Parts: sequence; C-alpha cells; structure tokens
Amino acid sequence: MPPPVRCRSLALYTLVTVAGACAARRAHAQQSPAAAQTVPEPAPPPSPVPAPSPEEVRHRRVGVDVDSTKPATVIERRISLSENSGNYVLLPYHSTEAVWEQVCVTPCQVDLDRFSSYRVSNLNGVVSSRTFTLPQGLDRLSVRIEPGNATAHRVGATTLGIGTAAFLAGAGLIAAQKLFHDEQAARTAGFITGGAGLVLLAIGIPVTILTHTKVLANGSRIALTPRGLVF
Repeated sequence: MPPPVRCRSLALYTLVTVAGACAARRAHAQQSPAAAQTVPEPAPPPSPVPAPSPEEVRHRRVGVDVDSTKPATVIERRISLSENSGNYVLLPYHSTEAVWEQVCVTPCQVDLDRFSSYRVSNLNGVVSSRTFTLPQGLDRLSVRIEPGNATAHRVGATTLGIGTAAFLAGAGLIAAQKLFHDEQAARTAGFITGGAGLVLLAIGIPVTILTHTKVLANGSRIALTPRGLVF
C-alpha cells in the first residue's frame, strides 16, 4: 500500500510545480508591456541652429500693400526649392522643383518675409510672373501688379509656335529644293510657307510680350536678372 501513496504525492507535487510555472509566466507576460511603456525615450540632441530672436523676426518682416489691375490676383511665396542633376542615356539633365504657398489675394495688406522669393500665380485667368524678391532696407512697401490676360497670352504663344514651325519648314523647302523633281514648285512652296510663318511671328511675338505680367514696387518696374526678378 505505501507505493501508491508515494505515487500520488509525486503526481501532486508535479501538478503544483507546473501550475506555479504557468502562473509565473502569465504574470510576467502581463507585466512586460507595462514595464516597456515606462522606459523613458532618449532626449533628442539640441539643434545646432539657434532659434531666431524676437528682434530678428521683426527685422525679417516688412509691411506690403499689394494692389492689382485685376482683382483676386494671387501672390505666392516659395517655401522650398530642390534641384536634381545627372545623366539620362548619356544626356545630362538638370531639373528644379519648388513648393509655393499663397500669401495674399489682391487687394491686400500683409507682412511678408523680406528674404523670401515670390511670384504672381497663374490662378484666376492671370499670367504667372517670374520669381522676384522684395527690396531691402524699407519698413513699408507698395506693390502694384499689372497682370497679363491668360487667354491672350496663350493665343500669342500658340501663334508664335506655329509661326516658328512654318518659317523653319519654308526655309527647309527652299534649302532642299534640288531634292524635288519640280524645283520651282518646291521653292514657291517654301516662300509661301516661310512668308506665312513670318506673318505669324510678327503677330505672336508682340502679343506674347505685351501680355506678360508686370510687377512694380513703389512705382518702379522690377528688373530682370539671371537669378530672377528683383527690385
């Protein structure tokens, strides 16, 4: 009879040991997420560029009164500019991509960053302008915009493109007239096509130029430079 008692004791001991181990594992699993959540994150390193002082912020701002001959003209500020260059099938390329934000819809009075770059947007039927900057050393500025008509500008640009193509085609016919069976007909077609191209160029060039958007600061026209438009 003693052996069965010893076996029951051993089985009971084994059952208690396994149950205790399972309970300990469950308690550890429940405590692990809480312990992981309480681990503090390392503090980020301080920025090497100090924050601008209030005096610097006030110096960067300039009050601008913006008016336009066409209401609802939109002024945009460039907030980022990225440049890419490389080679594509042995041909070099260079591209730029800019991000712009709206800062003013004319007529408006707004404080602008004097060190940023701006442009007139092509929204609301207006021809976009080139990039320009604000003058330095002024506490107040008046900007007047004379936007070009987008429809007329597109007509002028289209006429200019067709005229250029026609002129080149006419010149090509005249230069290659000896390759045709009837040289006289080829030469005549070249003169007619080239002449039509010249007429279209005479119309498209002034229309395209006259419909550009103009920006004036304190009554003075801005200047065109290799880096854009400046006052």
